[in-house]
Amino acid sequence: MRRQSTQPFSLFAFQDIITSVCGIIVLITLLLALELATRILAPEAGETAVTAEAYSAMQEEFAELTAKLEQARDSLSKNELFQEELITATPAELKAKVEAAQEELTSRHAALTEAEARLLTAQGNKETNKKTFDEIALLDTRLAQAKHKKSRLDDAIRSVTEQKEQISAGNGIYFGRSTNVREFPWLIDIAGNRIVVFPLALSSKPLESVDFSGGKIANQFTDWARTRSYQTEYFVMLVRPDGITTYEEIMTNLPSLWRTGVDFIGQTQKIEFLPEETSP
Repeated sequence: MRRQSTQPFSLFAFQDIITSVCGIIVLITLLLALELATRILAPEAGETAVTAEAYSAMQEEFAELTAKLEQARDSLSKNELFQEELITATPAELKAKVEAAQEELTSRHAALTEAEARLLTAQGNKETNKKTFDEIALLDTRLAQAKHKKSRLDDAIRSVTEQKEQISAGNGIYFGRSTNVREFPWLIDIAGNRIVVFPLALSSKPLESVDFSGGKIANQFTDWARTRSYQTEYFVMLVRPDGITTYEEIMTNLPSLWRTGVDFIGQTQKIEFLPEETSP
């Protein structure tokens, strides 16, 4: 029998292709995994900052939650102890605890009332102090005004003193009209052959004068006096040594309704007038 020569069937080429494709896929997968791992391990700067902020916020939130958890645990523990005390306590002990709690509440209420009263008192003291400060400020103002007036009076006194010294050293006689006198005064300077009448106005100098000279000067003055008002005016006679006779003649002829005063002065003595602010 003749043996047939045939070649066996082989899948080696197909397996090689499949193996090569699988190797390529595995290699691509490894490359992609390597790139992904590199991106995760080396994030960008912005991503790092965001992650750090988020981590910090998470830590703060965790700390806050931890603190609240501890508070809840403490509160629960206290409640459990209180419940245990209520369960194990006798009615008498419970009554004593309730009375103690009421006394503490009453004490705290009394302390609160006292604190409110002190607050009202403090507010009242504040208003009183403010009023006192206002009164002190008013007194300071009045004191300053009084000091100013005193300074003015001191200046006036100094001025009068200086004028007094000048009067004492000089050969003059000074006259000034008082602001408290309503009647109008006239100064009558009587000499032997002359009469000069000065209206004593509130001024450093008389406004005008009337001069009588020549013959019968006494009659001239008497005629002039009759033109004046005896109800609102009066005469101050300043008689010099050589005018005594003329003065006696005037007083003889002058109506008795006139109010007069007399002062005997020196023959050469000058008549001076005080300014208004230094008049008596």
